[in-house]
Amino acid sequence: MIFPHHENEIAQSESLTDKTFANYWIHNGFVTINNEKMSKSLGNFFNLKDILEQYEPMVLRLFLLTNHYRKPLDFSDDKLVENTKRFEKFLNFYKLIENLKQKYSEKYKKTEKKVDDYKDVVAVERNFIDAMNNDFNTAIALAELHKLIDYGNRFYELDIEKTFAAFFMLEKLSDILGLNFKKRSIREKKNLEKISSEILELIELRNKARQEKNWAESDRIRNILKEKNIEIKDTKDGTEWNISD
Repeated sequence: MIFPHHENEIAQSESLTDKTFANYWIHNGFVTINNEKMSKSLGNFFNLKDILEQYEPMVLRLFLLTNHYRKPLDFSDDKLVENTKRFEKFLNFYKLIENLKQKYSEKYKKTEKKVDDYKDVVAVERNFIDAMNNDFNTAIALAELHKLIDYGNRFYELDIEKTFAAFFMLEKLSDILGLNFKKRSIREKKNLEKISSEILELIELRNKARQEKNWAESDRIRNILKEKNIEIKDTKDGTEWNISD
């Protein structure tokens, strides 16, 4: 495949951009659908444009990263839905950090300068690098990112600086994989705004029921939220909510 295909791609790209096309060139496994090779001749293929009309770009990137590049990649909507939930888990953690950053701005700034002091977080970075050095094993590297989220979620009420340390390391390692959980598409923003509006309205009704000691109504609204895969948590600062896996 080096000649003529790869060399042709390099020649075209570098002639157009006058820049080095790539430092490393690796060949991925075939993309399959229902364990059958995807190809134009078989008519079982999707355009990237069509996929991105239904799913966020980061969802597709997460899906690709869950598989070792040498292995065949079996494409399915079920797997994209699964990675949509994974994407939402990252978004929820970023949302948590945004809230905490406003309340604890000094600790946020302080932690950013001393992330390497947190051994558990540094251990994740070491495992991540080992995975990437082991033939670009993105599946294991991605699993390490989830450890940071779990670590951050576990400590934010116990030791806020540990949560911030996990976040800063997550930012650093996500960037290596080309993952960006800050930029959101217009479609996602609209969906999130719509969901947030509905959820906040239900939470407000539940809080009112709690104030009136109408526990039956409070439980009924909690169940409605649960059916929408929304987890709520009552804290001293108010009710917090997240989209559950």
